[in-house]
This record gives sequence, structure tokens and C-alpha cells, in this order.
Amino acid sequence: MLKLIGLALVCSTFSFADIFTFSSIDFPGEETWAEGINGRGQIVGVARGTGDDHGFLYSGGTFTSIVSSPSSWGTQVYKINDSGQIVGRNLGTLQGFVYSAGTFTSLAPLVAFGLNNAGTFVGGEVNDPHGFIQAGGSLSIIDFPGASNTTLHGINDYGQIVGQYLNFGVPPIHGFLDDGGLFTPLDYPGAINTWAMGINDLGQIVGSYDSPSTGNFYTNNSRHGFLYSGGAYTSIDFPWAVFTEANGLSDSGQIVGNYTDSQGVRHGFLATAAVPEPTGLILFLLPLGLTIARLKLKHQT
Repeated sequence: MLKLIGLALVCSTFSFADIFTFSSIDFPGEETWAEGINGRGQIVGVARGTGDDHGFLYSGGTFTSIVSSPSSWGTQVYKINDSGQIVGRNLGTLQGFVYSAGTFTSLAPLVAFGLNNAGTFVGGEVNDPHGFIQAGGSLSIIDFPGASNTTLHGINDYGQIVGQYLNFGVPPIHGFLDDGGLFTPLDYPGAINTWAMGINDLGQIVGSYDSPSTGNFYTNNSRHGFLYSGGAYTSIDFPWAVFTEANGLSDSGQIVGNYTDSQGVRHGFLATAAVPEPTGLILFLLPLGLTIARLKLKHQT
């Protein structure tokens, strides 16, 4: 009996870390990219209809458009922190901004792609191959050692930064983690390109990668999202999609991104890691444990 109880206790801690539950996020009547999520579950991204791109905030089941001035050519937004600060850029001027409480503050000539709860921004400069971090009014350049091009996409509250770099200005593209000046490349195993897009306070990282393929990568299922956690990569693919990207995640492990369906339409998504009920797994393994116990007793007699 003690052996069976031990088996049940061990199995109750089992989880399927590579299984997610998915839901689509669609700005009404428009193609949708979900880019960032904060600890309150608020999601930001980009919507594209018949006109220009515009940013959006999705909160409490309601979409709110975010359009910077001048509005020509459109607006994109990328990340949101727990205070509701949002970073993005105007596609007409190519200049970055911070949007908070209805007010746009220019970051020109910088474009921020990520921020944390302290209001520290990371990103890149227009037509410049260097990454930057801006904290408390102080601006510093961050480049992956030896790289020709560096872009920063995410930063957590511990100052850990993720991004991408190029050597000699040409692919392959590599992701990386900058942890207090210690740089670690992030390349999904077997991938030809890897992008690191977001990091939470647990050190979990999301991004995308290209698997080797031929033809149009937008339609041949060669682009995939990933979660990097505890030194292990987990691929993320929206069910039946032909193209998936993971762009941001919260401290609770909720992941946002976008996917392309079989009709070529782009949608945003929210993914949450699904853990099976421990009791279900115990019930599944209990007959196996009883069989082992019977065989052992039979052997002993």
C-alpha cells in the first residue's frame, strides 16, 4: 500500500509543459497582431483593415484604438507594463513614443519595443544598428559582442534583456539574453533564425524561430513560436495555423502572439499552459500500480 501511495504522490506533480490552451484575439473586422501583455491581463497589439495600421488596447473584453499623430501611414504598439504605459511607433515619422493616460510622449529618434514596470525602455534607433536602454533619463547603448546589428525587444523588472542580433548585417538571425552584461545566445535547436521577443520576472522567454523549409514561409508552417524556460525550449503552434509567432508573456505565464490561418488571415492569440488535473493522472496510473503490486506479491510467493 505504501508503494502505491508513493506512486500517486510522485505522479501528482506531473505536468504537460508543452501543451497550451489557445484563444483568438481579433480586433473587429480587421487582421490582428497581439504583441504584449501585462500582469493585469491587458493586451496590446496592431490591427490592420483596409486603411493604415493602428494600435489597440484590449482590456476587460473591450478594444480601444491607439492612433498617434500624424495618423498617416499608421501606428504600431508593442508592449504594456502594469501601470498601463505603452510603447510603440508612428509609421509615418518612424519615431517611437510612450502612450499613457491618453497622452503621447515622443522618444525620437528612438523606438522602444519593450519596457518594464520601472518605466525603463529598450529598443533601437531609426536607421541605426545599435540597441539601447533608457533608464531614469540616462541612455546607454547595448550591443551583442561582435555583432553588426542589435535590437532589444524585452526587459523584465530585474533588468534582464532579450533581443536579436546579426553578424555582418545578414541572416541568420540569433536571439540573446543580456543578464547584467553577461550575454547568452538563444538559438532554437535546428532553427535557421531565432527572435527573442519577451521575458518575464521568472526569466521565462518567448520568441519565434524559422525551421528549414522551401517556398513561402508565410504559408508553409516554417515559422513557429517558442517558450524558453528552465533551459528547455518548447515550440508553440496555434492549432491548424500555417504561421505562428510568440511576442510577449506575463509573470503568470500567459503568452500572446499572432498566427495565420489556412486562408491567409492574421489573428492574435492568447496561450496559457495547460496542466492536467493530478487526480486524473493518478486514476490513469493507479491500475498500473496495482498490477505491479500483484506481480511483485506473486513473485514473492
